[in-house]
Amino acid sequence: MMKRSLSILLAIGLLLQAGAVSAAQQTTNWRQAYKAKIIEYIQSDKWDQTSKISMFDIDRDGVPELFAGEDYRLTNNIDMAYTFRNGKLVALTHKGPGSGYGSVNGIKLGFPSFSLYKHKESGKYSIFAYDGMSGIAGWDSHEYLITLSGSVLKTTEISASSYSDETGDSYTFKGKAVNEKQYSSNRKQYFSPYTQVKKTTPSLEGLDFVYRNESYVERAVDQYLQIKTVNKNKLYSSADAFIKEYNKDKNLMDQVVIDKYQVKTVNGVKQLIGNTWSGTLTGVINNDNTLKSVTIREKMTYPTQREINDAAEAGMSPVHGARIGHILASLSLVYTLDPDGNEAYGATIINDWINALPNKKTSQTQSKEFTKNGMTYKMWVKDGYFNITATKA
Repeated sequence: MMKRSLSILLAIGLLLQAGAVSAAQQTTNWRQAYKAKIIEYIQSDKWDQTSKISMFDIDRDGVPELFAGEDYRLTNNIDMAYTFRNGKLVALTHKGPGSGYGSVNGIKLGFPSFSLYKHKESGKYSIFAYDGMSGIAGWDSHEYLITLSGSVLKTTEISASSYSDETGDSYTFKGKAVNEKQYSSNRKQYFSPYTQVKKTTPSLEGLDFVYRNESYVERAVDQYLQIKTVNKNKLYSSADAFIKEYNKDKNLMDQVVIDKYQVKTVNGVKQLIGNTWSGTLTGVINNDNTLKSVTIREKMTYPTQREINDAAEAGMSPVHGARIGHILASLSLVYTLDPDGNEAYGATIINDWINALPNKKTSQTQSKEFTKNGMTYKMWVKDGYFNITATKA
């Protein structure tokens, strides 16, 4: 079985003329356009643990190009490649040579990782791409000069080297066969006028999204694209999507599963209404059908005198066992909205506060509020009922 490896060295000196869309609009619009494509790709069947998303500003116009595909030692391909022109997404095409192993959409290069190089005298940038493959019987590697013209990635081969059990080593430079010594000398001379520009190229990796839900994905993509504006009225994309995520992997925890729910308008407000094992789950729905807030309400449980006596004999607290349902319901809500929210910080606050509540019903409201990863959670008890509400911070 063949395996591929790729590293792409980048630099370019092309500056495109300004389009009809202003630079400010370009900077704002491309992030939202890329966000939609990235989330669509992550939610597709193509996304797995070997997937990768990366961006790099190839033509130095202030808007990076977007690449997504598979980056693995056995497979290395580009599933999608985009730039942003005049306020619109434009798919990139490829003209010229490339190893072509495993890539799709007409782009022969494998998945790129980028570095920027600058000519020492002229100050211009150029792109050099290294593409190759290897297997049990041999290997080959290629270096290309790459330019971006409009939406076309153009490649010109600079050098190539290969080995196979049948033919042994072979080398070419600018299409001409050379020996190993000439190959090394020509490459050294060709690249000597350039200096590497240190520039990080952040990426999204498939492994980072294992078992991650919709809320986590959107927040991670926003962070990756540096999208700072947040719709504080949007807690989740829809009531149905929230319930599906809430119930996921809870077949052994039927006390927190939502078996039935409905969406209806109450006093002019569209609401989500569902039943838990020992209470209700309700939510407020925005006009665009996104979920604005969620509240779980359950009748407060108190330990019986027998439980108090038994716990005292065992040297244990009687409270935790009586209130484990409230704790599980709260943690289930937090985890649905934010898989990282059940880390020690959030879980400890919920557990400690619920267990510290008095062992008797009171009309006085007791409450606790905390914020975690962009979500605000408010817990309160009044008139014998426990409640927890989640909203965007």
